[in-house]
Amino acid sequence: MRELLVKVHIGLGYLLAAYTLYVLKVNPSSKQLSAEARAALLEKLQRLLRLASYVALVAFLIGGYLATPYFKSGQIWVYFKLLLFLALMAVMGALGSKSIRSFQQLSNPLDVDSPQFLRAARMFQRFKWLQFAVVGLLFLVAYWKPF
Repeated sequence: MRELLVKVHIGLGYLLAAYTLYVLKVNPSSKQLSAEARAALLEKLQRLLRLASYVALVAFLIGGYLATPYFKSGQIWVYFKLLLFLALMAVMGALGSKSIRSFQQLSNPLDVDSPQFLRAARMFQRFKWLQFAVVGLLFLVAYWKPF
């Protein structure tokens, strides 16, 4: 059973990494996008963010179960892993949904030079790079100290 949970946990980690790389590649603030294309992209990003949040939650719970023996021995690195998962869920929940919502609430989505559009673009850039950094740290710690 433990081996199956380890494989599921690793698979969920790769799924989160693929999602993070997709978000890093996507640019909803591109000037070439029409209003309809931007709205469709933002809807897709919102659905992917919701799905990735559930994936991160399941990976967090499985990781917590797998780390139970390490908690009892008082190893610090396991707390760091769980703290990074909490940070990932916080970044996805707070910054991700807020940045996507700020794009969706623009009064004129075609005015790419408006202050609201530029603020939304900066917020989305901040979100995707912070998410990339947290997922990168998670992978670094996961390969440094696997279960």
